[in-house]
Amino acid sequence: MDNLVLDSLYKKLYVLKTLSIIDINYLSKWEISIDGEKKILSLPISFPITNRTTKLKIKVFIDPEKGFPTLLFNGAFNALMLVNNEYYYGVDVYTKKIPLYGVSGETTLELHVYPQGIVGERYEKPFIDKIFLLYIDKTIESFIDKLIWLLDLSKHVGEDVRREIISLVDNFSAKIPLQTPEPMHFLVMKYYVENNLSHYSMLYDELMRLSRDEPEKLRGMGYGDINREEIKSIINYLKPELEAELKKLREKYGKYGLLYAVANAHIDAAWLWSVEDTVWKMAKTIAKIITQFKAYNKPVYVFSSALYAEWLKEKYPSLWSEVVRLADKERIIPVTGMYVESDVYIIPSESLARQFLIGQKTFEKLFGKRSIIGWLPDSFGFSPNLPQVMKEAGIKFFVTHKVIWNEYNKFPYDTFLWRGIDGTNIPTHIITGELAKTGDPKSILELWREYREKQVVPARIYTYGYCDGGSGPTHEMIEKLEFYSEETPLTPRIIHGRINDFIDKIMENSDKLPVWYGDIYVETHRGAYTTDTCIKQKIWILDYLLRTLEQIYTWLYIKGSSYPEEEINNLWKTLLLAEFHDVLSGTITYEVHKDICTKLSRSITKAKEMINEGLRKLVNDLEGIIIYNPTQWRRSEIIEINNKHVKVDVPGHGYIIIPINNISKNNKEKEKESKLIVKKDKEYILVENKFYKIRINMNGLITSIYDKHSSHELLRKPSALIKIYEDLPSEWDAWNIDKHSLEHFKELLANKVYVHRIDPYRAIIRAEYTYRNSKLFMDMIIYGDHRRIDFKINAFWRDKWRLVKIWFYPDINSTRSIRDTQFGVYERPTHTNTSWEKARFEEPMLSWASLEDGERGFAIISPYKHGVSIRFNEIGLSLIKSPVLPNPFSDTGSISVEFSILPYNGSWNTSKIHVEAKKIRDPLYVYVNNNGRNSYRKLEESLIEIEPENIIVESIKKSIEGDNIVLRIYESENKHGMLKIKTRFAISRAWRTNILEDKIREIPVVNNEIKYDLKPFELVSIMIQPASK
Repeated sequence: MDNLVLDSLYKKLYVLKTLSIIDINYLSKWEISIDGEKKILSLPISFPITNRTTKLKIKVFIDPEKGFPTLLFNGAFNALMLVNNEYYYGVDVYTKKIPLYGVSGETTLELHVYPQGIVGERYEKPFIDKIFLLYIDKTIESFIDKLIWLLDLSKHVGEDVRREIISLVDNFSAKIPLQTPEPMHFLVMKYYVENNLSHYSMLYDELMRLSRDEPEKLRGMGYGDINREEIKSIINYLKPELEAELKKLREKYGKYGLLYAVANAHIDAAWLWSVEDTVWKMAKTIAKIITQFKAYNKPVYVFSSALYAEWLKEKYPSLWSEVVRLADKERIIPVTGMYVESDVYIIPSESLARQFLIGQKTFEKLFGKRSIIGWLPDSFGFSPNLPQVMKEAGIKFFVTHKVIWNEYNKFPYDTFLWRGIDGTNIPTHIITGELAKTGDPKSILELWREYREKQVVPARIYTYGYCDGGSGPTHEMIEKLEFYSEETPLTPRIIHGRINDFIDKIMENSDKLPVWYGDIYVETHRGAYTTDTCIKQKIWILDYLLRTLEQIYTWLYIKGSSYPEEEINNLWKTLLLAEFHDVLSGTITYEVHKDICTKLSRSITKAKEMINEGLRKLVNDLEGIIIYNPTQWRRSEIIEINNKHVKVDVPGHGYIIIPINNISKNNKEKEKESKLIVKKDKEYILVENKFYKIRINMNGLITSIYDKHSSHELLRKPSALIKIYEDLPSEWDAWNIDKHSLEHFKELLANKVYVHRIDPYRAIIRAEYTYRNSKLFMDMIIYGDHRRIDFKINAFWRDKWRLVKIWFYPDINSTRSIRDTQFGVYERPTHTNTSWEKARFEEPMLSWASLEDGERGFAIISPYKHGVSIRFNEIGLSLIKSPVLPNPFSDTGSISVEFSILPYNGSWNTSKIHVEAKKIRDPLYVYVNNNGRNSYRKLEESLIEIEPENIIVESIKKSIEGDNIVLRIYESENKHGMLKIKTRFAISRAWRTNILEDKIREIPVVNNEIKYDLKPFELVSIMIQPASK
């Protein structure tokens, strides 16, 4: 019975709300401008699917004396609205009622209609059906809205209070006489209120036709005989009575909880739309925020990503000045502290640090303040070392949301201390429910009712505003939050902003909060570790080149040359944009993929040009082969020069220069050291080097790796087995890998296996495969004096909805796996005893993962393919994922993948697996200078020496401010270590800083040497002042 009463009450209230419309003006004729051509068109208007923005303009007279002016739109379009040539509001599928605050007199309205939907839709033409200028009686509308919102609340409370609320609304609505709307009201009604006269549209078809075509006939029968003054008088009488009744309900049932409300829009930097589209989306959203915040003095908006601040300042300076004004009043709060909301799971280490360094410095420059709130609601998982990185970047509090997408396990906490691998704790809060809440009572009540830490921290964050494509809050949301906060029973009190107060509450009770250790694995979007080889490969390459570039130019700077700070900074910004979580994950459209790959390719070319120029300067333009080592260890490796493979020995953080005519001589001397035997029979290819006897069968499988040192067979069964899975996820094509997809597969065996190449240093065994429409070539590269075995796969892939994995089966009794993360290493169990472990059937690694049992281990190293499946003594690396959505060409065509395997004795740290992975990530850089001054002998020089080996230098750069040098350093093996830095240049002073290069304490310099005691997995930045500066 209650539901029938409820429906009846809703219907009456919707009619009464429609009666609040005093006057209706149909704005039908607009001046339209396309490509500079102007003409007058009448609505409805559809727009061609192009890349151009269409501008519509109309002049109207706004008379607030009639009522509160409001624009009402119907159509499928996305527009930025200007009022009198000033950016005013955004119009889209979520925002179709635009209040005209303070607008009066002759007014120019302008719509910049963008050629896509709010989330990038382009397959249908945008169109505008109708635009009305309404004058609203706010007394009537506001009172009726409250009655509607009370009915909304009644659906989410207990039975007793539900009946009281419905009875209250019934009594109040009965006191307001129902009157028959004007015919134009009926035409507008379906756009203006949430519902219509019937769920069955055919029932009011005749009414709509008559209202449109024969309104006078209806008026003659009493339609439109509205006594609005009577309604208003009754409502003014009822207002205090309603307030009194609501006060009784609050006293009887109480109010429970405290929410800190923040508006947000979560605009993806690129996703189903381009980077350039995002600039426009940001402007549309901010225009709307600014207009709303002039009308309402409480709401607060979280401004995520420093890049967006740069865009607004450059492209929309008038909006930017208002953003700064609101930020000064703490109505707009900069959050994330990052350049963009990047991936934080598979992003390179230094890139993650630069997201914060460049992000915070940009916030500081443009807002005059840094962010203390880490805000990553949509990233697809969180590194176990992120707490330490955030702390080093000035972040005190972390907020996320994506973990609520878990497929199997509900994350156990809402507010907790997140403990990283080094022991850093950072207070963390999970936004549950929708990120894009709307101020509705269901979301408000559920957020508090389901809050698990309310006894410890009696408050939580409420986010509202439409998200993803840029829209943000509406004025209705703001008004609802105020109503439910102040006037209704049971609902929590709602405070806008003041997140610092919330953080203070957490810190006051931090000792009582639960603790979560390690990574925060999101049980979905597992395919994001693999999808889009091009993006992931180029990100790895550019990160490596930029760190190498900085080392070289820092060296030159110490020697007195200028430092190309702006050029380097711009290259970093290109990389940081490409590391936005959807972009790095490859979960983007073809248009975005092409754009980002092009930007990365250009930056790679530019970085190489700058490195080459820097190396020429570093060696005083000597002719020869310059080989630069960007890592700290002396490296003896084989490199390819002029189609010849040469063994070289290069100092750490240094270079050698070899005269071109010395290559052959050097090569012959090194050849004598090589030990490599290759044999072939009908069934196998046998390769023996210093460490192994390796057997490869004619199916392309490695059937044996016999360790000569330990006299052990390292494989349990044939390995390097390629399995192909049909990969059609139930949802989120490019993002997901469903568990059941891994239960069915085809083993791909080679058509042909042969010795492709052999030289004194290495043998290349090639296996050729055919799968349906695709071809794949796999080179297994075995070295004479190296334990590592490299793989290079070249595929021409034409089969969609496939996941390609390569499996290895080492003879290891392992219950734990080890893998690297940003600035560290962490362990995971290999069993599936719990639902949490079962859910991790595909996991991320940064660049390597290993299995070990205390006696020996087996590692797989892959700089840009990050998805692995690990169960006991099996490890499978994902090579190709070829989805159809959202990019039909994703991982289609020519694909190249490189990875390595490294069996070892002992443990990963004693065998220096992380060091080997670092060398693969940061290869020797080779440049042949053919046009310099003659060089007659081999030369070498190094910049800096680091001890001991467990302490790793990730970057060497010039400081952002001042003339100092900054080294990013971390302890890599979970043990205490005394860092020793010995430079080849004179030092005057040194400091321990954070990522943001704030000086924390001075470090003594003795005999040009710096010592600093590092804790396990500690990340530090060391700032050095060269004596020359």
